[in-house]
Amino acid sequence: MREGMRVTEFDLLRAALWARAEGGRRLEEAQGRLLLLKRSIPADRLRRALLSEVEISAARRWRRNAEEALTLLNAMDSALSSATEGLTRAREIAIMAASGVKGLDERLAMLEEVGSIFEEVVRVANSKAQGRYLFSGDSNTKPFEVECKGVRYVGGREPGFLPGAGGEEIAVFLPGEEVFGPMFSALNLLREAIETGSREEAEEALSALDRALSNAVVARARVGRLTNYMEGVRERAEGRIALAEGAKGEALEGDFVENAVRYNSALVSFYASLLALKGAAEVAMEILGKLGGASV
Repeated sequence: MREGMRVTEFDLLRAALWARAEGGRRLEEAQGRLLLLKRSIPADRLRRALLSEVEISAARRWRRNAEEALTLLNAMDSALSSATEGLTRAREIAIMAASGVKGLDERLAMLEEVGSIFEEVVRVANSKAQGRYLFSGDSNTKPFEVECKGVRYVGGREPGFLPGAGGEEIAVFLPGEEVFGPMFSALNLLREAIETGSREEAEEALSALDRALSNAVVARARVGRLTNYMEGVRERAEGRIALAEGAKGEALEGDFVENAVRYNSALVSFYASLLALKGAAEVAMEILGKLGGASV
């Protein structure tokens, strides 16, 4: 029984040694194919293709940043436009209030309309886009809380930033108090002037509304400048993407891609042969160990 076991183990050893030799031969063949195919892939073209891919990735990121910023800036401009329309109507009411004594019914109607304008301005001041409050500075919290006959600003005190191109940061989100604070103050003055029926207070409210409107124009102009800048970033990014894709296409033209695929296939074959050779060698060593132990 012991002799039969030794014969079987010797047979296994011969098979393992043959597998190791065959694995070595296949490994040499795979290595030869690998070296041959590697010479068919020019290093400079491969380098150009890789650099172009890096450029494409960076430009696409800049384009995404610009598109996100443009969506937010368009929402800001729409909100400021709506607030400006409300202030313009409030100014017309202030002119009527300053023109002379009004009856109770007329003053009540004016108060109701001013109240509606106030509510609309609060709504747009608390507007959001893409999950972000537009006028809360560096804090993404609801910026204005309504209180008795007024509002309180609870947003951030510093500007909020978005990434631009090349790692720069762009101040997009202004503290809402700077933009809407003068609007709410002017509307409150107008409401008080209508309640008291004072022409002097109505004229004061009219002046405050003019200042608030000028402030809104400045804010919209700033949004417009940022919009133009971000549109330029997007346009430049698209140009860089087109150039990089063209350079990548030139680097990969002809049989480059086919040779690269063959090279990868040969690389897989090489590592498979290497693993097979390692496995055969381990089996042979294990059997030799057993034979050595059995002969002692």
